Amino acid sequence: MPPKFRGLGMFRLVLLLLVGMSIFDSAHAGWLDDLRAKRDADIAAMIKAGKIPPVQLSPKQMASLKKETQFRDSQITWLGSGRQKDGKIFVCHVATGKNAFGNKTVSLHAGWFDDANAPYHQSIVATEPDIVLQICRQHGFAPPVTVRRTYF
Repeated sequence: MPPKFRGLGMFRLVLLLLVGMSIFDSAHAGWLDDLRAKRDADIAAMIKAGKIPPVQLSPKQMASLKKETQFRDSQITWLGSGRQKDGKIFVCHVATGKNAFGNKTVSLHAGWFDDANAPYHQSIVATEPDIVLQICRQHGFAPPVTVRRTYF
């Protein structure tokens, strides 16, 4: 091939790559829009069904949760959190630890954060595990616990 036509082949190759990238980019943008629309529809369906969209808690919020559990050496073993319609972050969590006698115990907690920087507010019914379980279920969370009543 003569030298003057060699550059024309490279030009066609570059042009073909640019057209291909343009088509891919527009298809990719449409795909992302479809994903966003599906996510928004899923969140709307969750809210309508009584469930709340999930939220990831910050390390500061996790520390606040751990501080509010009632046992020493407590660890959060299960956590469900989501943003309510009013903007508050509802939290349902299960904690394990040791009571005053050194026995291992499990506790169920429910509460909320007013916003990302606010302290944790534990629900006033925290002493009634069956009610806390009911509140968690109303918000769409299913903690892996069963409530057993023990009477002294």
